[in-house]
Amino acid sequence: MASQQFWDKWLLVVGWVLSVFGLLLAFANQTWLFDMVFNRHVNTVFWPSNVAMESIEPFQAWIYGVLGATVSGWGVFIVFLARQSFKRRERWAWNCIFAGITLWFFPDTAISVYFGVFINVAFNIVVATAVYLPLVATRRQFTNSNA
Repeated sequence: MASQQFWDKWLLVVGWVLSVFGLLLAFANQTWLFDMVFNRHVNTVFWPSNVAMESIEPFQAWIYGVLGATVSGWGVFIVFLARQSFKRRERWAWNCIFAGITLWFFPDTAISVYFGVFINVAFNIVVATAVYLPLVATRRQFTNSNA
């Protein structure tokens, strides 16, 4: 029971972290925080001089904004699933989270490897691990679920 509550809370925290990170990515992607942690690693792949041309910056702000909004929404889905159906051990919730994280992880990571954006590969591994851990730990609790 304690283990079940731990993984429920873990998944809930992961969902909230993704939601907050997504909002930060959407609205603060051109600030010093993202420049220091994220942009400089991505920019050096596409612009070896490590300086995005001024004409690129509006596109970069837009694409990160759209991506951030998507990540934030994805985090909210995880929060709702973790608080409701996953917590009740409804099989469809486990399947939904597993299918969603898997469908995201492999293509996103493969594309990032192809383009050499290894900061995103590392980010993907951290996020996928954080989501897969409770799925693996609770798998047997969902096996006999009829829901």
